[in-house]
Amino acid sequence: MERNFYSLLNTLRKLGSNLQLEGENISVEMANGDDLSRELRSEIIKYKDDLILFLKRKKEFYEIPKISIQASYPISDAQRRLWVLSQFEQGSIAYNMYSYLDLKGYDIDIFRRSISSVLLRHEVLRTVFREGEDGEVRQYVLDLDDLGFVIGYEDYRLED
Repeated sequence: MERNFYSLLNTLRKLGSNLQLEGENISVEMANGDDLSRELRSEIIKYKDDLILFLKRKKEFYEIPKISIQASYPISDAQRRLWVLSQFEQGSIAYNMYSYLDLKGYDIDIFRRSISSVLLRHEVLRTVFREGEDGEVRQYVLDLDDLGFVIGYEDYRLED
């Protein structure tokens, strides 16, 4: 059964394949280490130029360029709108979703280290917005130690 290009992409996705562009060559790694069928291999060859173009565009789309480390960064228009909303009374709760999770049978120290690891890895979770003396709002990425985030823990299992 011969597929069109999009059907081929869908089949490769369903099989859990990983396509990588290596210069002008395509490497295909199957999820379970399976080998490509002869039919699938011939279709990949048939659509090689389309696959190369697809992978190049995908790479351009997903690669976010890193900027140099600075004391603060400008905010986007969307961030500015959120900042303005947060300045109104009750505005700060507009985008909060309250919930809780009752965790049973976990190690609090491992949990704290896990959360710290996530905070360390994702700068957006340590980013605050401040208005400068000039009235310009900028974003600042705090160090983990300066964040002041603490996971409280109270054990009430032995309480009445």
